[in-house]
Amino acid sequence: MFRLLILDAIVGLSTAFLLDYLIHCHVLPDPGKHIAEDLNGIFYGFFFPVLLAPVFEETIFRLPLRKVRGSIYLIFISVIVAIFSFVMWQIAIPVSVVFFIAMKYTLKQRTTLVFRKWKENYGILFYYVTLIFGLVHLSNFSNWHSVAYIGFLYVLSQIFGGLVLGYTRIKLGFWYAVSLHALFNGAAISIRFLFD
Repeated sequence: MFRLLILDAIVGLSTAFLLDYLIHCHVLPDPGKHIAEDLNGIFYGFFFPVLLAPVFEETIFRLPLRKVRGSIYLIFISVIVAIFSFVMWQIAIPVSVVFFIAMKYTLKQRTTLVFRKWKENYGILFYYVTLIFGLVHLSNFSNWHSVAYIGFLYVLSQIFGGLVLGYTRIKLGFWYAVSLHALFNGAAISIRFLFD
């Protein structure tokens, strides 16, 4: 697990420095202020990103990786979040209700078929979860809407981290992934305090 933390830190720092350089040289547009710049105090500066966020994010993104129904609900939740983020809420609510009812009916009627399809497409699900995990972190920037079209560039570190955390979840278990996530966030916050 320590090796994964070191690998994640190297990739995270490398992409952060590269992005800062590209933004400074005006190759990439500035995504705005990072939310971490406003996180002060023991709760928002440490407790939330190091203890609460890893448990919350791992529960949403990685816990379902070993459960069929959890994976399907994860896809449902991510579709709703995407609709809410990029489309008007007036459209998102009816679409989400119809999608949820159809999903519940499908799960009850065709459990064997759903399980077989889940196993056949597990790789797609794994990378989908990784990509969504990374893209959710775009909301850490104050001006994320203006860079959404190239948003994956700004969250390469989180996408790579999602791969590492997903691998950790599959090979070692849920609480190892939570611990690694907490260690990485703690290291990132410590580095931020050192350079501020």
